[in-house]
Amino acid sequence: MNIFLNEEETYMLKRKIVLKDRIVFALDVPYLEAKRIIPVFGPKVGWIKINSIFVGEGPVIIEEITNAGAKNFVDLKWFDNPKTLKRYVRELLELSSLFNAAIFTIHALGGKKMMEETVKTVNLLFSSERRPWVIAATILTSMRQKEYEEIGFNGKISDEVLLLAELAKKAGCDGVVASPFEASLLKKELDEDFLVVTPGIRFKGENSGYQVRSTTPREAIENGADVIVMGESLIKGGLEALEKAYTEIREGLKNR
Repeated sequence: MNIFLNEEETYMLKRKIVLKDRIVFALDVPYLEAKRIIPVFGPKVGWIKINSIFVGEGPVIIEEITNAGAKNFVDLKWFDNPKTLKRYVRELLELSSLFNAAIFTIHALGGKKMMEETVKTVNLLFSSERRPWVIAATILTSMRQKEYEEIGFNGKISDEVLLLAELAKKAGCDGVVASPFEASLLKKELDEDFLVVTPGIRFKGENSGYQVRSTTPREAIENGADVIVMGESLIKGGLEALEKAYTEIREGLKNR
């Protein structure tokens, strides 16, 4: 598989991304399996996303992903008071400055002040060329409307996602995590440069599992997603599935 840069597959955001940067490989597996998978997918995808594995193997796994040729997407969705979160971020970024943590997530429900303090901390630690993207999670894609209402929210999920995305943008974040169903709304209401990352993407006919607000790669890109997150589909299908995902992404780009 040859992933290459050309004008049609280059997209201008706050950084230039190429076709393979449109896929985040979700490394939701135990460490021993991760060691086997990283060398296979690392050279072929833009980002590898880590969350639970970071707890036990953070520095090691970051280094292995970097050595394989991918960028680290540290998906911890931090959510705390601004002062505490600044300490989290400083610890992570001082570690990852040695390697390649290019995206990390916080939770937009922490509020504008929390997000602003996070962005300020990042700006103090990094030059613009090396600065990682700060991405704010909105409403989890595993959440249905009924569950959303059970925790005290009113109205539609899409309205809350837009509100949180607007706060994240004002706070200086580089983008948000949202479902493909909200991606078109976000692209319509916010700047094109504001990154929309859509998780839990599956191929047609696959069981969506706990990702209840999900679509295929092509549909997500058509709806306005800039970057899609895939894990289980690629782990099961290997590089053949990855090639299929890139094909769908190209189709989605042509149709939007």
